[in-house]
Amino acid sequence: MSDNAGYICAFVGALAHGSYGVPVKATKDVDVHPLILQSYKTAVLAFMSCVVIPLVTVWLEQGKEYDANNRLRFTPFGILSGFLWVTGGACGIYGIRKAGMAIAVGTWASLMVCVNFTWGILIFREPVHSFLESCMAFGLLLVGLVGMSKYSAKPSGDIKDETSKKSRPEDNGSEEEPLFNSTNSLEMEDGVRPASSSSSSNWGDVEMRNKSDGTSATNIGGSTRRLANRGPSNSSNVNYANGSSSNAIGEEESEDTSLAMGLFQKMNAVIYGDVDRHKKHANLNLIAIWYRFMALISTAFASLTPRQAGILMAATNGILGGCALVPLHYAKKEGFQGLTYIPSFGLGSFIANIVLWSLYFAWTYQQQRQQYHSQAPEKEVPRTSIWKSSVELMPSFYWAKLWKRGLLAGFLLSIGMICSILATGALGQGVGNSLVQLKILISGLWGIFYYKEIQNKRSIKFWFLSASICISGILGLTYQRLMATQDAAMSAAAALPLDIASLEVTVPPTEGMIITSPPLDSSAIMDTPVGDLPNFQVAEAALAAGNNN
Repeated sequence: MSDNAGYICAFVGALAHGSYGVPVKATKDVDVHPLILQSYKTAVLAFMSCVVIPLVTVWLEQGKEYDANNRLRFTPFGILSGFLWVTGGACGIYGIRKAGMAIAVGTWASLMVCVNFTWGILIFREPVHSFLESCMAFGLLLVGLVGMSKYSAKPSGDIKDETSKKSRPEDNGSEEEPLFNSTNSLEMEDGVRPASSSSSSNWGDVEMRNKSDGTSATNIGGSTRRLANRGPSNSSNVNYANGSSSNAIGEEESEDTSLAMGLFQKMNAVIYGDVDRHKKHANLNLIAIWYRFMALISTAFASLTPRQAGILMAATNGILGGCALVPLHYAKKEGFQGLTYIPSFGLGSFIANIVLWSLYFAWTYQQQRQQYHSQAPEKEVPRTSIWKSSVELMPSFYWAKLWKRGLLAGFLLSIGMICSILATGALGQGVGNSLVQLKILISGLWGIFYYKEIQNKRSIKFWFLSASICISGILGLTYQRLMATQDAAMSAAAALPLDIASLEVTVPPTEGMIITSPPLDSSAIMDTPVGDLPNFQVAEAALAAGNNN
């Protein structure tokens, strides 16, 4: 693929990437888990990669000589790319919903540029005209992205106003969904506590509080879920893990943090000694370590606001997404590049999505099993009951509400990823994948003019100034790529081992053959670089030199 086609793919990829968050943000009114949206995206990408792209390739190759490199085949590097992309994409969806579209995309785009520069220029040593000038261009691009991210943020006063509005009793209808949610909201009926709303003393504290504002919160391992007002409020605090009740004391933040720390302490007890009653479970320690790790994550998230958690997830997407196409560099050695790499990427993404769902279900299943054992330690609980309750706790796909928006988001992101792969294959990791980060301009324009996320005129003015700096960096990278291509062509021509004087050209006489050409000056041609001469002029110069001898 030519460089010009690579630039076109980079622009189309930026346009699609910058717009895919529009249908994602439209799902904010639906309590949808990030893995659900990621599944919509992955399904569309897998279909386009493994079905549409191969069919298009076959159609384009009609009438041409068969090329074995164009057949449908797969590489492990594509699967690795899919794992990185799917994991980062789930984090990116969470970032958009919690921090806003402009801020989330600006955060991960900035990190992607840094990751691309590190891999492409510093590690892979991709050709650039001037390393210093390339660093300056990357610096301009990074400064522009950071500036757009900064001035895309709402003023702190607006954030406080929104926070205060959400904390009012009349605004209790909204929910705050964590990235890792181990349980759904379940109400107690007739005083019977269902297994899915309980927790064992060994695996964490589960508390259900009815706040004074009428909002209840179910807390498992520090993962808090705020629910709508479901009835009269009271100040009781029921601790099902210990079977006791007490008055709710302390502020909300300290409650969340203490619950997460309580789970962390429980994990230590399980790992370092309290394992006698569970000796029959051979994988107990591994499970405990896994829960301890999740407790650490819960502790960290308990101290973050939704906005901060969204930025953190967006940063995670930036790092993983920046590395997603790094395996493409190594796959080229096996003959995979451009369209031939896309089916592997789509299949890898699909497999990775299944693995993430399996891990999520395993997490929920283990939690449910421990909850059942805590209620009846001496009773053997049927696996079917645990399995059924775990399935019921899986997030809903909301097909009736999300199928249009989910498939549209998947289509836009698929186009963006396919174009990113093509641009990276043509221009390299450092330049090609960095140019795709132009998507922040698109997403920022959506955030400013459509969603009205930025209404301060000063912020809008500085945002466009930052956008101008970003474009300057992109133009600088483009110039470096063009000059590097010209340098490579000139070096190849200069290294061509061709001595015209030593050429022997045999032209068999043919009756009626008349060769007309402008008169040639052999001495002038001999002084002209071979790379600047057409092939027929090189042959004629050699013929003239032979006649002179």
